[in-house]
Amino acid sequence: MTLTAAATVAGLLVASPWQRLGLLELGALLTIPLVWQSGRSTSAKLTYLTVVATSALSLVLGDLLIDLGQPDWARALIFTSICVKLAAIPLLFWLLKLADELPGLVLGLIVAVVDMAALGELLILAQASPWALTPQGLWLGVAAGTALIASILMLSQRSLKRLLVLSTVEDIGFLLMGIASARALGYSGVVFAAATHTLAKALLFACISVPEAAGELDGESTGLASRYPISGFGFLFGMLAMLGVP
Repeated sequence: MTLTAAATVAGLLVASPWQRLGLLELGALLTIPLVWQSGRSTSAKLTYLTVVATSALSLVLGDLLIDLGQPDWARALIFTSICVKLAAIPLLFWLLKLADELPGLVLGLIVAVVDMAALGELLILAQASPWALTPQGLWLGVAAGTALIASILMLSQRSLKRLLVLSTVEDIGFLLMGIASARALGYSGVVFAAATHTLAKALLFACISVPEAAGELDGESTGLASRYPISGFGFLFGMLAMLGVP
């Protein structure tokens, strides 16, 4: 988990596009052993492996095609990579499947670090090569649809981990809108919102890890905050941060 976080942060800080791409994809690849070690079913493990491999291959090929002067295919591959890795519509269900299979800490690492880093990479690409995010209507439609569907699905969920995952997917939809807007205000909003989301969602998943380890999240347990006051206190702060409270 430490190596994943270090590779991801380093990837967002380096200036070279290929070094950045290599470090960010390395961070995603390092989560595969965690998923295989902690996942409950083989199907979930293979699903995540397929997602990471497909996303990485599409993004690398897309960057190569940019250098080769093939913008149309490059745009298609970059769009595919982002939709797969960020679980945007119509591919959001793979992340919901993992919510039922993985412990909270591993799930939090994927959604709070790897996914937000992928958004950071997309933001850098949008600023350097705005044409890569065209047609704008397609990106805005996917972003709005992702946020809308995730918010609707949240209404019927009783699983705390599924709710946290769906809230991430919903936020990803709004963040994609900011990037697709191709405006400085949208870019600035994405930076602040993604940073807040990373810290808050990491805190929320860390707080549920203690009751989860005790088997309290498997059923319809109530009164968790009274039995786990420290986790409840941290969870409250995480929720306030997600709501935008200063």
